[in-house]
Amino acid sequence: MIESMSREERQLFLQICEVIGAKMTWHPELLQESISTLRKEVTGNAQIKAAVYEMMRPAEAPDHPLVEWQDSLTADEKSMLACINAGNFEPTTQFCKIGYQEVQGEVAFSMMHPCISYLLHSYSPFAEFKPTN
Repeated sequence: MIESMSREERQLFLQICEVIGAKMTWHPELLQESISTLRKEVTGNAQIKAAVYEMMRPAEAPDHPLVEWQDSLTADEKSMLACINAGNFEPTTQFCKIGYQEVQGEVAFSMMHPCISYLLHSYSPFAEFKPTN
């Protein structure tokens, strides 16, 4: 069962939808190109990157190019995180789907809501509207 989105997740979801809509409205040529081109335009948006990072990694600075491991992480935890995607936090990678926070001396991991992940990684708009019955 998938949990309902939190208020923060709903805001991010709508923000991503707005960026997708704006890109398709103001740059219709993106629909004629590869869908990955549209996806790159959305995931490369500075506001989207910052919002995803803030939601998933609130304790880290988004402009830091490498993962800075917290002292409380064990070697096994660091190894597992590094294997996911070599520490790359771009919204197009698997690594961005996993967030973590230190809570009462323990590391709490969380996953990105599947609807947000879908918009960032899998959404493909129809290039043509088809009549329905």
